[in-house]
Amino acid sequence: MKNKMTFPSKTKFRMFVGAALFFLGLVSFILSLGMFPNIQTSGMQDFTKGFYSGLGCGLMAAGVVCFVRNLLLLKNPEKMKKAKLEEEDERNIFLYNKTAYLGGLICFFGVYIATLIAGLVNAVVFSTLLWVLCGALIILFTTYLICRKVY
Repeated sequence: MKNKMTFPSKTKFRMFVGAALFFLGLVSFILSLGMFPNIQTSGMQDFTKGFYSGLGCGLMAAGVVCFVRNLLLLKNPEKMKKAKLEEEDERNIFLYNKTAYLGGLICFFGVYIATLIAGLVNAVVFSTLLWVLCGALIILFTTYLICRKVY
């Protein structure tokens, strides 16, 4: 399995992801403050505003950390070499793949069980979880097809 992207390109892409996380967090935080004039936030529950606020701050912090960490890697060739070796280590790749697989499987079955339970309690929650489950399956199938072509 040969990845076509060089490590410096991956690092720059991760910087972009960090900036995107920061921006999404900023949008969430501003939404929690009710600063969008076209969006009605007066009917929002207090916990929803707190959730948006906390999510926004968390995403902004994660974005800054991701951006700065990768910026420092780009500026220090020795650290970049060490990070590249660690990332391309076969044991780390195996552990990452196994973790992603098992975590995804557990989440999938958790949503499936929640969907079954919600069907007995609330039709709106049931249909929402059902659509989430269908969307997750579509994403899984699509990424499988893309990865099969790329790798």
